Parts: sequence; C-alpha cells; structure tokens
Amino acid sequence: MFNLGRMHSYKSKLAGIITAAVGTVALVVNNFAEIHIINDFDADQHGFLYWWIVLFGLYMMAFSKEKNEDERVQAVRAFAMRAAFTLAMASTMSIAITAWAVKDMSFKASDLLILPTFCLLMYHVLFHIGIHFDGVFKYSNHPDIALPKPQKEKGFGYILYFVIIAILLGLMAYKTMMVQ
Repeated sequence: MFNLGRMHSYKSKLAGIITAAVGTVALVVNNFAEIHIINDFDADQHGFLYWWIVLFGLYMMAFSKEKNEDERVQAVRAFAMRAAFTLAMASTMSIAITAWAVKDMSFKASDLLILPTFCLLMYHVLFHIGIHFDGVFKYSNHPDIALPKPQKEKGFGYILYFVIIAILLGLMAYKTMMVQ
C-alpha cells in the first residue's frame, strides 16, 4: 500500500474515503465532547491525532487509481496536482512572510496540519470538477492525448491565488492580534 512509484489500487481509494470520514467525524465530535482513545493524551493531542487520520485518508484518496483510469484522468490529475502544489507553495510562502512581518507569532502544532489538509481538499475538488464537468475544465496540451486545446489563461487563476494568499495573511495577522 505504501509504494512511492505507482498509484494505489481503487480499493485504496475506498479505504481512504472511510478513513477520512472517520477522522473527520472524530475531529468534529472532539470539538464538542472530548473523545479519549489514548489516556495519556489531552484533548489537543487527540485533535492532532484526528487531523493525521484525516490527512492519511485524503492522501490515500489522492494517490489511488480511478475505476476507469485512462489518459484523460491522468491529464486531469496532473492539472489538479499542479494547482494544489502551487497553492501549497503560495500558502507556505505567505505564512513565512507573515512570520517575518509579525514578530510575535504563536500557534499550535496542529495548526500546521490545516495547510496540507486544505491543499489535498483543493486537489480533490479540482480533480472531480475535471472528471465530472469535462467542458469546463482546461487541459494542458499533450500531443499524445486527444483532448481539446487549452484556452489562454485570462488571469483568473492568478487573481484567485492572490485572494487566497491575502485571506491567509489576514487570518494569520488577526490570529496573532487575538493572542496578544
């Protein structure tokens, strides 16, 4: 199951869905009523554990084959992965800039898990938009894949990334002000 060279089977996707769902339910329930699986952990450590379960399930889903894996699915996956990676890098850089600008920045270790979770969720959203709403999706131009030609980017993606980075910077600044 943990091979780095190939995609996981479709059964791993189903296991990932179940794992992410169980982790999400445990995370939500832990916010309202503390669930203690390990007696030595406190509520924050359990929340951290549940984030890891959600991330593991999302990872299994992201790197598993579809039921009908073909060139179109691979092109859609490549676009979604590129967009999620770009979002992850932009978010990481915006957090670094915020940490540089705001000297007294404090947050819990579990807050760091929000970024990969958000990026994996963005990957899944873009991937399923590309799979299910084919006419809306923009493909890259591969000569060996018979797909529609890509349209020129009109800057919407850059504007979207700028807005997301601005929101992240604002949230980080707001959070650091609330701590003081």
